[in-house]
Amino acid sequence: ADAETRIVRGDAADGAFTVFGVARGRLVAAAAIDRPRDIQAARRLIGRELPVDAASLADPATDLRKLLRARPVREER
Repeated sequence: ADAETRIVRGDAADGAFTVFGVARGRLVAAAAIDRPRDIQAARRLIGRELPVDAASLADPATDLRKLLRARPVREER
């Protein structure tokens, strides 16, 4: 899946950060340096196709597991 938007969580200068890829309001990619919990949550968010908020993804204070509680929104095809 191609990401329309890239969102950075954390600071590369600190040596720990995550880059998320978002498309159509859903997380489609994630890569991290020294942030394994972000990757664990990202795998679930991607698998469940849950809608995500860019500000929440970018904010290191946001517990990404809380985003997993959102209900999936299915698109009509």
